[in-house]
Amino acid sequence: MITSCVAFDFSVGDLPGWTLGIDFDFWSAGKNFIVGDNLVFRYSKGHTVIEVSLAEYTSCALENSTSKLSWMHKSDTAVITLETPGAHYFISGEPGQCNAGMKIAINVSPNGESATSTPTCDGCPPLAPPDRSSNAHALNLPWKNSGSARAGLSNVPPFVAVLVLALVLL
Repeated sequence: MITSCVAFDFSVGDLPGWTLGIDFDFWSAGKNFIVGDNLVFRYSKGHTVIEVSLAEYTSCALENSTSKLSWMHKSDTAVITLETPGAHYFISGEPGQCNAGMKIAINVSPNGESATSTPTCDGCPPLAPPDRSSNAHALNLPWKNSGSARAGLSNVPPFVAVLVLALVLL
């Protein structure tokens, strides 16, 4: 068995990002997350993202929270490193947004293994062991180390960049 030591950035919600109107269950269904990968939440003012317990994910209620909130971000981008295997649950902490669908459940496998189980809850999205290349970018992207705004071709999959370069050279 070949194991991978390369972590990936997964842009949650793809181009629209972490916002209302996105089917995050559908988005996550084709992904295989492993320890060391990053979830990149991009969103506008008025949105937040919080890692929560299964009960909070299911109920979308934070008022009586007994779990430790790992983090809460109110900026425009949150990069969260998946440090432990197992089920992870994320919701918007803004009123009404979780109930409107701004929540996501993922299963994280130990490095080098495929996810084969789903978080155990009624209504959780099915989590299959998908192709790791889907919507993932290696961590050595230029914007990752530069601290500059994420612009230009930094979010373009490598095969697209090669295709564009080949067309330009013709």
